[in-house]
Amino acid sequence: KCNSTAPLLQTLAAVGLHAFDVASVREIELVRAADPGAVLHYHNPVKSRREIADAYGKYGCRRFAVDCREEVAKIADVVGNDLAVELAVRFVLPRERTSSAHDFSTKFGAPEHIAIELLQDVSRRSFVPVLTFHPGSQSRDPAVYVRHIEAAHRIAKAAGVTVTRLN
Repeated sequence: KCNSTAPLLQTLAAVGLHAFDVASVREIELVRAADPGAVLHYHNPVKSRREIADAYGKYGCRRFAVDCREEVAKIADVVGNDLAVELAVRFVLPRERTSSAHDFSTKFGAPEHIAIELLQDVSRRSFVPVLTFHPGSQSRDPAVYVRHIEAAHRIAKAAGVTVTRLN
């Protein structure tokens, strides 16, 4: 994710990396050029209908991040009832002291009470439920991950949904 140059992507694919976190259709195009069969995780929670349609229809992306009801509905409108689509509910926790080089805790993500509702909506629509979080780039404190993993457990339990993955 941090370096989407063709030589790097080709090298990663050549050594066996076949799953990529992407944040735009352009990144999807670059990954597909290096590895046509790569698994794509579109974890930018803000996407236009066109971007969703291109990622899904043109490039075969089957995992999308969401952090609001409108994004869930928009993806459902574009992909229909494809039961192979994974919707990763991105949650955010109240900000504590920053332990990362770049704090993304206020940029994207649903607070826990909204994440519970989103996870229930994803499950009701029969998409594959996933939870995801971003504690900040280059986090230096392992306790930040513990805090988020514990929150993921609370969210899934309160939603009454078994998540298939935690990212």
